[in-house]
This record gives sequence, C-alpha cells and structure tokens, in this order.
Amino acid sequence: EEEKRILKLLEVFQSYALYEYENGEEGKEAQDYLLKRGVPLDVAKKLGYGIVPANGAAKYLKAKGFTESEIIKSGLFKKGYGDLLFYNQSVQTRKADRQKNITSLYKGRLLIPIKNDKGKVISYCGRNIAQIEDAELKEKADNNKYKNGDTTSVFKRSETLYNLNNAKGLATNNEVYVVEGFFDVAGGIKMGIENIVSTLGTETAVEQINQLKKLNCTVNLTRDNDQAGIKANIKNCEQLIKEHVDVRVVDLHELEKKCRNSRLQGNMKDLLDFSNLKDSQGRNKKIIEEHLKLVTKNPVEYILQYDYFADRIHGNPERPNKVTD
Repeated sequence: EEEKRILKLLEVFQSYALYEYENGEEGKEAQDYLLKRGVPLDVAKKLGYGIVPANGAAKYLKAKGFTESEIIKSGLFKKGYGDLLFYNQSVQTRKADRQKNITSLYKGRLLIPIKNDKGKVISYCGRNIAQIEDAELKEKADNNKYKNGDTTSVFKRSETLYNLNNAKGLATNNEVYVVEGFFDVAGGIKMGIENIVSTLGTETAVEQINQLKKLNCTVNLTRDNDQAGIKANIKNCEQLIKEHVDVRVVDLHELEKKCRNSRLQGNMKDLLDFSNLKDSQGRNKKIIEEHLKLVTKNPVEYILQYDYFADRIHGNPERPNKVTD
C-alpha cells in the first residue's frame, strides 16, 4: 500500500512539474536552457521534462491529500528551508520552526523523470540550470550539476535503466544503445535512435546487466569520448561477455575523427554533442548516421586498441592481455 501511495505521489508531482514547465516563468527559462543545449522541445516533451519552482510543490501535494510522512518518503523533499507546509507562516514561526519546513530537492531545477520499464515514474533527477551573477548568492547556492533522487521503496539506481520503458519495444530481439547520462539519451533520440537507455553513470550494476540480457539483443555500448568512457566500455564489455550477451562498442573517439574530417564543428564528448554538430550549411544528420555504423566495433578489437596495445605503447609491456587471461 505504501508503494502505491508513493507511486501516486510521484505521478501527481510529475503533473505539477509539467504544468509549471509549460506555463510558468521558470518553465520558460528551462525551455530556453534546453534549446541552448540543443535539445529540441519535442524531445523534451517525449521524455517528460518539467520544472519545480522554488516554493509551492509541497503545499500542492498536501492539497492533493498526501501526508507529511508520504511526502518525505517519496525521496523528493527534505526537512529544511522552503515551504511552510504544516506550520504558521509568520516570520517568528518561520525562524523557530525552520527545521520543520519541507523543501523540494529539485527546486529551480530542470526535472527529469525516471520511469520503470512499465512507464511509472519512480524517481527524478534535477539538472541545475540557474545562472547566478551575484557572487555572494552564487557562493551560497547549490551548485551541484545534478541532484539525483534518494533510494526509496520504489527506486534503486543500480536496478534502473533510464528510458527502458520507451526503448524496450524497439530493442527486444534487435539492438539497444547504452549511454551514460540523461542528455545522451536526448541526443540519441534527436538523431533518430529511439532504442537507447542510460545506466545513470559509468557504472553498470548486476541488475542492469540482467535487464539488458533479458532484451535478447545486441548491446551497443556508447560511453562518452573520454578516459572514463573508455574504461567503462572495457569493463562493460567484460561484464556482458561473461553473461553471453552480444556486445559491440560505438567508438566515439573514432567518430570524432571522422566528423572532423567531414569538417563538422562543435564539441564531441557525448551523444548530445554529436547530435549538435554542424557543417558550413547546417547540421548534417546523414553524415553522422553513416559514421556511427563505421565506428561500431566488436569488443575484442576495442579492448585490444584501448587497453592492451595502449598499455604497451605507454611503456607497460608486462601487463597481461585481458582478452585472453
């Protein structure tokens, strides 16, 4: 019963965030931010992005019949500054009962809903989009780029693949792209890759591997174009091969080379970056799609290139070959 109430609360919270995103002043700022990042608004709508104003969310949930205990257990709020939910709103009481206040973990942030494989919202991530010019206010502000949802009875990060609810129909018995973050998924969808999921970071837990295995498809690892991404690709290859999963790696480092040779311009770290590349005549989606196929490698080739041979080149000839040991 408790889980049902939390799921209902998360659903109501999502409706509130969507309304504010579409109609509120902070929603306009969120949309401007997304457009600057190269995320089309139709992609944002498909993924259910919202916004939570600095105040009002907890009061809204109370008005919908949820208790203080349920609001806290949802993982969306904490005691502290913010809405005076169940208390007198005088200045005196505000000071005396400050620790009794309830504030949203995501206030003023772009709200990204995380859903289970059935499409039910189970948690959120909040992306900081604030542009604070005042030095004193900036120092006091919460400058963490992302605010992830707390572990609850309905959400465990290690057991969740973001966007699986949208991707599994296309991925099953076919192929799926696995990326690191939320905006990587948005970048993939922008390029027409709908069968795409995120592991919510570079680490891939056992339960996430099991979910990929159940899809009975080829897994295309598409980690970021940096050292952390390379290490994650190599580790994930080993994990998936042990589970007899057909795996390939989309080598974004090689993709960068091909895009630069094609005179495409822009940042080239993650999939959203690649989706934003432009040539002298505007974005060239066709070239990027063609290059993606050319830079998809089998795991042995990828591991040899970036692990075994890379170590030898950098003066460590004694390191065992991880492909054969």
